[in-house]
Amino acid sequence: MKVITRICLIVSLVIIVPFSSALAQPKVVTCKGKYVMGDLDTKKNARALALMDAKRLALEQAGTYLESSSEVKNFELTKDEMNSLASGVVSVEVLEEKWKMSGENLVVTVLIRATVDTSNLGDRVASLKESKENVEEFKNIQSQLAALQAEIKKLKEGRTADKSGSMDRGRATDRDSEKNYAALTNRVTALDHLRNAESAMISGRFADAIDLYSNVIAMDPEMAEAYRGKSMAFARTGKAEEALSIIEKAIEIEPDAAKSHGAKSFIMGSMGNFDQALVSMNKAISMAPQNSKFYLGRAKVNMKLRKRQQAMKDFNRACTLGNQDACRIANEISKRMKRRQ
Repeated sequence: MKVITRICLIVSLVIIVPFSSALAQPKVVTCKGKYVMGDLDTKKNARALALMDAKRLALEQAGTYLESSSEVKNFELTKDEMNSLASGVVSVEVLEEKWKMSGENLVVTVLIRATVDTSNLGDRVASLKESKENVEEFKNIQSQLAALQAEIKKLKEGRTADKSGSMDRGRATDRDSEKNYAALTNRVTALDHLRNAESAMISGRFADAIDLYSNVIAMDPEMAEAYRGKSMAFARTGKAEEALSIIEKAIEIEPDAAKSHGAKSFIMGSMGNFDQALVSMNKAISMAPQNSKFYLGRAKVNMKLRKRQQAMKDFNRACTLGNQDACRIANEISKRMKRRQ
């Protein structure tokens, strides 16, 4: 993948004001991404890749800007949390799109304006700290995007390799390459939208998240992560029945995905069906026995079922695996039990 001449300009909406006041104001970042098309590219995917590059530059600038906030510094955010926060507070508008020939290649340039909204930043960061699973999903999406982009680059470079062989064989190879390339670029675009949906979840914008997850599903109907995310967005808005039907679709696509069974347990618990919630969480634990969040979830379900001994075992197990919330709860329960003696 060839991306060239990337430009990013920062335009503050505040000229001369005290630092604390300036940071409370929106900030505008204009970035330019340029993509050189190869013979496997379509205009649609070339435009999407140029836009992604411009957005990545905007997010880098937003992250740098947010790091200067005393509110953010006080929370001591990790790199992944900072990336998630930046994505959640940036809105993007495409200002200009240009196409021109450069030698034998068609080139697309996309100019965007990204607005960094730092209002209620403290609340946003607090919400971020409570959305550890979504931050983990965000990180996973970033990793997938990097791997796919490397694969796209490799496939494009392979077009210049030795093409010896019969004409029929060459045509078959071309068709395979075109098919693989189209699938890869479609996956990249869908993941980019999935990243936006996870950012909305982290920010507590559940209605926006539902729309964004729906867009991802329209692009890739077999992306289980999108169904799982959409189900949790519905659950967070109190629509458990809708959430349950959607998480079942995620499980149908990926039956062995522990996170989907964990999500189903959460949904069943929100409906008051704790017996079924326990069944689903047991499945999740059997698939991912080192996941502390699942033991914490099962402990909470067992508390609802008045199975306190089993619950304490799971709280302690989750604590042993490094879950600080489980450690805190286990400690509080132990103190209450001692006071009763």
